[in-house]
Amino acid sequence: MKRFFSLCILSIFMLTFAGCSQLVRSRTEIDRIFNTRIVAIDSTDDNKILYTIVTKTAMTDTAGQGGGSAASDVLVSNGATVFEAARKMGEYAHRKPHYGHTEFIIFGEDTAREGILPYLDFISRNQEFRYNAKIYIIQGHTANDFITKVNEAKIFLADRLSLMEDNSYAISISDKVTLAEALFIFGKENIATFLPVIAIAPSKPGELPSQGPYDMAMKGYAIFKEDKLVEFLDEDMSRGVNWVKNRMRSAVILVDAPDKKKVSLEIAQSKTTIKPFIDENGLQCTISINFSTNLSETMSEEELFTIESFDYLKKQQEKQVKQNVEKVIHYALEKDMDIFGLLSPFIIKYPMMKDELREKWRELFPEIKFNVEVDSKINRTYLITESVNTK
Repeated sequence: MKRFFSLCILSIFMLTFAGCSQLVRSRTEIDRIFNTRIVAIDSTDDNKILYTIVTKTAMTDTAGQGGGSAASDVLVSNGATVFEAARKMGEYAHRKPHYGHTEFIIFGEDTAREGILPYLDFISRNQEFRYNAKIYIIQGHTANDFITKVNEAKIFLADRLSLMEDNSYAISISDKVTLAEALFIFGKENIATFLPVIAIAPSKPGELPSQGPYDMAMKGYAIFKEDKLVEFLDEDMSRGVNWVKNRMRSAVILVDAPDKKKVSLEIAQSKTTIKPFIDENGLQCTISINFSTNLSETMSEEELFTIESFDYLKKQQEKQVKQNVEKVIHYALEKDMDIFGLLSPFIIKYPMMKDELREKWRELFPEIKFNVEVDSKINRTYLITESVNTK
């Protein structure tokens, strides 16, 4: 009897690991899976949902050299809901869609203005989606239009988006926002949020936006009130958001030398501290920003490597940062949108007032008095101690 049971167990293991689909019904061979990397959602004029998914397909080059170029495989469907549209893909899909490797979820501008939370409901309920997938808004176009126009390059679209994300730190006018972050903020009352923006642009200088071929560019932020797109921020205000939210990683600050020639300063480190407090004058908030820069380039012929010159440059860079921050603060107060998430710091400092703060936050936020403090230093000059232009 003991041998019989051992033989049965051994047979089950052999059949299972041999890929017998009859025993493991949920198992699918990898060559039959559509590994979705990008999900795009649009609403149409006839109250339908246009659902687009993209994966990567390896193509052998025509020259037969053994190399290959990356191409995209795109599936498009529509339905009354996202779930129905996704299921209808089964009518013609040559592989089974799988969302375990989805990196990007994108929405067209018109869809975002209507509200994206109903569409995120399907994604958040689906156990295959990863909560670290990033969300983007396409400015001026539908998400499907974006994929159709930009997806002609040799580099796979999802790989290009990943490279743009990696390079975006250098200008810091945008940043990643994951599905988990978006759902957390959308679930909070009285708090606005921001999502990064991608725009379609001509790939050749001088071409009109209506002409091809097309490329894409990372822009600033789209501001959302509840889950509806309200407005796009310009680069200065988007950078101001990053300063306030302590998301600044690097950027170039252009200042003037004493002879009015340009000097490039690279942000090396930064830290932002938010200090909320309540006194007899009402709600107050001090935003303290400390950062350091490196002198990366100078067009000036003057000697800049002196204490006086560095102090002159330091004051200019602090002035620019303060202007960026005050500009976006003024915008947030004027529009009555807490895009900085300041309710939480006030509740943490004054926990006994949390119910009152939450109930009256829409009235209290526009009355907050802000004080922006900026302090900086210039750390390095890289490999040179004087300008090559210096006479």
